[in-house]
Amino acid sequence: MTLERREGTVIGGWTVAIARAMDHYGLDTEAIFKACRINLSQALDSNARFPVVPISQVLQAAADASGDANFGLMVAKYIRPTSWHALGISIWASACMKESFERLVRYQRMFNTAIEIQMVQGDSSTEVSMRFKDAYAPVLGDIDMDAIMATALLTCRHVAEGQFRPLGVTLCRPSPVNPEGFERLFRCPVEFASDSNRILMKNDDLERPLPTRNAELAMLNDRLIQEYLTRLDRHDIVNQVYLKLMETLGNGIPDQQQVARSLHLSQRNMQRKLQLAGTSYQEILDQLRQELAPQYLQQSHLSINEISYRLGFSRVGSFTRAFKRWSGHSPNQYRDTISSSRESEH
Repeated sequence: MTLERREGTVIGGWTVAIARAMDHYGLDTEAIFKACRINLSQALDSNARFPVVPISQVLQAAADASGDANFGLMVAKYIRPTSWHALGISIWASACMKESFERLVRYQRMFNTAIEIQMVQGDSSTEVSMRFKDAYAPVLGDIDMDAIMATALLTCRHVAEGQFRPLGVTLCRPSPVNPEGFERLFRCPVEFASDSNRILMKNDDLERPLPTRNAELAMLNDRLIQEYLTRLDRHDIVNQVYLKLMETLGNGIPDQQQVARSLHLSQRNMQRKLQLAGTSYQEILDQLRQELAPQYLQQSHLSINEISYRLGFSRVGSFTRAFKRWSGHSPNQYRDTISSSRESEH
C-alpha cells in the first residue's frame, strides 16, 4: 500500500468516483488531478489510498470548473459497492441497515482516516453523525462533507432498494445557493448551519432485513477488512505524527521530543519507527508545511508573518525561502497570482 503523503488518507475508490463525476461534466479530469499532485492512474490499484488534503483540492477545483457548487452530491451518485473495497461488500451483505452502519462505524478508518463517524440509538430513532477530526477541519471543506453525507444516504437507499427515507438531515455548512439539490437527493427536511452533520432515521427502518443480506459473504469480507487495516496500521505512526503536528503547529516551533512524549514514545523510539516506515520527523513536518502554506496564503486576512508563525517557522525569511523552494514563487508572488486569477473570473 503506497502512501504518497504522510497524512490522513481516503480509499482509492473515492478518487475513482470523483473522476467519474468530473467526466460527467466533460472536465479535463486528468489535468485537474495532476494540478493537485494526484496520479490518477494509481486509483486502478485496489489497495491505493490518497491523501485527503489534495483530494479535497480536486473536489473544489472540479466544483469551480463545472460551475456546480453542489458537485459533492454528484460524486455520491458514482459510488459503487466496490468503491469501498471489502467494506462496501460487507455493508451490502449486512443483515439490516443497522448492521451496515455498525460496520461503517467499526471500520471507518478503511474509508477515511480523517473522519469520525458515530451512531447513537434512541428509543424510536437513531442518529449517525460525521465530523472531520479537529486537525483536518480547517483544511477540508463543505464539499468534502457534502459528498460523504450524500454517499452514506444514497448507499442506504440502494441497499434498501429505494425504500429508505430518513427523518431528517442536518449539515454544519451554510445554506448553499441551490438548497433544492440537497432536498431532492436526501428526500427529507435538510437543516443547514447546524452544530453537527447528522442523519436521523427510524429504528424500524434500520432493523428491517435487507434484500441483499448474506451472512457468509459479510463475514468473508470482514476478514478482508481486517487484513487491509493491518496493512494500513503499519503506517499508523506516520499518520499519528502528522496529526499531532497539525494540532501543535501555530504554537511555536514544533518540538520533536514533545510530539514523541504525546504519543507515549521516547524520541529515539519514534525516530526508529518512522525510519522503518520509510520517512522521518523532518520529512513529515516539511510535507505538512508545504500543503498548508498555499491554503493559508489564499486567506487574504492572514499576513505573511502570521502564516509563518502558524507553520512553525522561527523567521519569516525561513518561510519565504522554503515556499520559494516548493513552488518557485515567493509567498507574495503566489498571492498576487491568486488575486489576478480571481479578478479575471469577474
